[in-house]
Amino acid sequence: MGAGRLAHIEVRGARHLITAEQGRLLEHAVEKLHGVDWAAWNAMLGRLLVSFDEDGLDLDSLIETVAEAESEHLPADVAGGRGTVDAKTRHQITLTADVVAAAGSFAARRLRLPKAPLELAAIVAMVDHLPGVRTRLRQALGHHNADLLVSAVAATINAASQAELSSIADAALRVVLLQEESEQRKTWRRRAADLAGNAAAGRAESQDDDRPGALPDGPVERYAQRISMVTMLVAAAVTAMPAGVRRAARVLAAGSPVPALAGREAFAGGLGRLLARRNVLVRDRAALRRLDRVDTVVIDAAVLTGGRQVITHVVPVHGTVEAAWEAATRLVGGPGGTLPAGADGWALTDLRSLDTQIPDAVLADARAHDGVRAKLYALTRDGGAAAVVLVEPALDPLTAALIAAGRQAGSVLLAGAPAGIRARVPADGTVAGARASPRRSGRCRPTGTSCCSSGSATTPRSPRRTAASACCVRTGGHRGAPT
Repeated sequence: MGAGRLAHIEVRGARHLITAEQGRLLEHAVEKLHGVDWAAWNAMLGRLLVSFDEDGLDLDSLIETVAEAESEHLPADVAGGRGTVDAKTRHQITLTADVVAAAGSFAARRLRLPKAPLELAAIVAMVDHLPGVRTRLRQALGHHNADLLVSAVAATINAASQAELSSIADAALRVVLLQEESEQRKTWRRRAADLAGNAAAGRAESQDDDRPGALPDGPVERYAQRISMVTMLVAAAVTAMPAGVRRAARVLAAGSPVPALAGREAFAGGLGRLLARRNVLVRDRAALRRLDRVDTVVIDAAVLTGGRQVITHVVPVHGTVEAAWEAATRLVGGPGGTLPAGADGWALTDLRSLDTQIPDAVLADARAHDGVRAKLYALTRDGGAAAVVLVEPALDPLTAALIAAGRQAGSVLLAGAPAGIRARVPADGTVAGARASPRRSGRCRPTGTSCCSSGSATTPRSPRRTAASACCVRTGGHRGAPT
């Protein structure tokens, strides 16, 4: 996919089988081309990112060079990967097949042509009732090729049996998914330069860590398993009845779990489109299809505070708390969280640079409320100490709403939260953040272009120690954020 001066070129084969050294060889092969600024192998995306001068090098020549480098530097079992259509092409072909099938069905009905038995739909339904069948097809043909084959067979059967409603429903789903694909590609183009401004930012190694546990089934998977089991049992029972085979075929077609799966796809497609329009880049859209399995939400504590600061505690040396608090509040909140210069003789001064002695009782009271990220200042007027104030980063106004939304899914944990934030945010527990756990979070980029976390925590709702592995969403950052 070309994005101005930056191209994302998908490399054939299994991306996690390509080593870092092989990725460097691909980079060096491409960087020899005249007009290429830099190349970076991103194993997490399975793509080679290339910055080039489009006036001196066309994209076709660049792709041809990558193909030659694959054949030269990658093993045959990796570089010789099966050619497959991409998701966009698959949806376009399927949409075309659905439209043709629906039109053919209407035409055949108007012409009173004989229709094929509705029981033929059981052929496709068996692929959904027996997940192992689709899995074997994907292993043999490739993921998108196998799904395209199943969709083509379904469209053909719908046309022959004049079941146009099924084709129309699937066509509507493809429209939603194509809109998601289109909007996400536009977001890629808008944000490519920001997210991969140089080779170091674009390069990423494969994440070899296994999940702490198997990915659990979601409600749609559990429903599909139950409905398929019941349908298979009923179909087996009705085969003993007159015209049992035809009755069994109709039962298999009627009990297909496809509507539930299609409903989730439509929701995730609409969500992906909405996120893209809000400049949110979803790196792996499969994550949107797993939202129904979320039972724990991990929030990066850094996104809960902005540049503003706030007074959280005041201990007066002279005068009242109210007067000192009012004066200190006027001094807090400069650009980027800085403390502005004093006014009317008032100033916030670092305790270490203060000449005036502050009573020990005042300091003890202030330090009793001190948080990890908070800082103590002396509130002075004309050089004399008036109070000791505690200044902390201000919480985002939507913090409470964010916590409440997270609780609708399950427990809410804070990642990398200092003591002061933990005391002010009603979360259910904490996990180590990127700064506290560099080994586990070393693949998380400080730029916010990706986020992955693994760790363990104990929550009030789940007293057992829980191992977690999650894809995180950054809610802060300029011009939107990726997931």
